[in-house]
Amino acid sequence: MSGISRDEAFLRNGWLQIDLASRKTLDAVRTGLLELLRRDYPAMEDLESYHRHVLGDDEHIAVQKRLFDWFIASGHGPAIVGENLAFFRDLLGPDLHVQTSPYLRIVRPAKPGDNVNIHRDTHYGGSPYELSVHVPFTDCGLAGSLALIPGSHVEADGAYPYEQIVDPTTPKGSVKHQLGFTYAPKVMQPADLAKLTPIETRFGQALVFSLSAVHGQVVNSSTVTRFSTDVRVVHSHAPIDWARNEATGYYRPLSRSAVSAAAEAYFAADAAYKTK
Repeated sequence: MSGISRDEAFLRNGWLQIDLASRKTLDAVRTGLLELLRRDYPAMEDLESYHRHVLGDDEHIAVQKRLFDWFIASGHGPAIVGENLAFFRDLLGPDLHVQTSPYLRIVRPAKPGDNVNIHRDTHYGGSPYELSVHVPFTDCGLAGSLALIPGSHVEADGAYPYEQIVDPTTPKGSVKHQLGFTYAPKVMQPADLAKLTPIETRFGQALVFSLSAVHGQVVNSSTVTRFSTDVRVVHSHAPIDWARNEATGYYRPLSRSAVSAAAEAYFAADAAYKTK
């Protein structure tokens, strides 16, 4: 992206690759996950070799659920964004919300079922005002990294037709569904897959992209397991369904400007005065 600004690059491609300012939480995640795994698999050398120890698919889902529960309880997902707040405030603005419980992804080599596959989050109700922050905890090289279709973020949803199917391996409400797998995936056309550009994202980096960008991976073709998370960030005044968010707690406040803080204080005082 040499020769163009960060904002121009995002507008053109729909994504940015950044070096994270802090790796403190990333290191804590790697250490914590490996410690938990070694309780049941003491010979596991590192996260990258996970697939050589956890072999069965049912076993894998059970292990992933235990690790996911720890990851959510730790608060590490939102913390990664918080540690790199300056970037997100500069890109989005000072008033931000961050996803409360981001997913933990574990994708073994040569296991297509471990991936959510190629998709576009606006097909599932996501908003182009929302950003996904993909953060790997392992290095997988180009063959194990996510891919995107450059420029797809500004194209109509209808430009990417799909066939909706029912996945018998992921019943609604099942453990696999709770881990972020779709029970009724919208399968995109094979012709679109040829447009994908893999983006090698290494430990210590993040791939930040619009939810309207077509992205994903069919299969991890590397020789190592990819551990990652994807944390969503949105401007606090973006036109999304905030009433639904109040009910679900999907997003939580991350940062706010002095102007917003003053406005909230005004509205609280005004409401209290009117009830006297």
